Amino acid sequence: MARIKILLADPHAMVREAIRTQLEVERDFVVIGEAANTSKTTDLIKKLSPDIIILDLELQGFFSFDFFPQLSRYFPATRVVILSALCTKSHVIAALQNRASGYVFKSSSYETLAEAIRTVAAGGIYVPVSLSKSDLRTCIKRKNRAALDQSRNLTLRQQEVLDLAAEGFTNSEIASRLYISRRTVEAHRARLMHKLALNDRAALIRYAYKMRGIQLGGYNQVSSTAKSNTQ
Repeated sequence: MARIKILLADPHAMVREAIRTQLEVERDFVVIGEAANTSKTTDLIKKLSPDIIILDLELQGFFSFDFFPQLSRYFPATRVVILSALCTKSHVIAALQNRASGYVFKSSSYETLAEAIRTVAAGGIYVPVSLSKSDLRTCIKRKNRAALDQSRNLTLRQQEVLDLAAEGFTNSEIASRLYISRRTVEAHRARLMHKLALNDRAALIRYAYKMRGIQLGGYNQVSSTAKSNTQ
C-alpha cells in the first residue's frame, strides 16, 4: 500500500518534532520533510511533491492565507490540512475557501489529525464539529468553483488525456482510444504537467482524480466529524 507523503510546515521545531513522532507510528504515513517558513515550504514542495501539507496559519514569512494562491496555482495536486491554534469559525471558513481541504485545532488529539489526513488524502474534506451545515455547503461550492475555473484553462484534448490517465490507461492505450499517436499523447502529458505545475506522472494522476471528484458533484468523502453537521 502506498503511503501518504506528508510535509510539515510549522514555525516551531518542537511542534514539528512532536507531530512527526506521532505520525510516523502510522504505517500509511511517511513524513518527507519539514519547513519553518513559506520559502522553505515552497522549495520542499517542488523537490518532494508531497500528497499533504500540514500547515500552520501563522507560518513564518507571511500569514498563510496569503500563501494559498501560490499553492493553488503552482501545486494544485498537493492538498492542505491546516493545524492551527486559531479556533474561530471565521478562520476555518476562510481557510477552506482559500485552498485548504482540512482544518484541525492544535488542541485536538493526534487521532483527530490522523483522521483528517486520511480523509483529505482520499479526496474528502475535514472540518471541526463547530462548522454548521450551511457553512460547509458554502465552502464546498466555492472550492468547486475555483477548481473548475482552473480546469477550464485546459484544451478539450488535454482534458481527454487527463481523464483517461485517471482511469489508468497507458500512453499507448490513450493513443489508441483517441486515434492519435503515442508521441502526441506524450506531448499532451508534458503540456498538462507544465500548465498545472506538476512534477511527475503520479502528481498528474492525483490531480486528475481530484478534478473527476469535483465534476461528479463534490468531494468523494467527508469525514465523520463533518457528517454530523451535514445530515
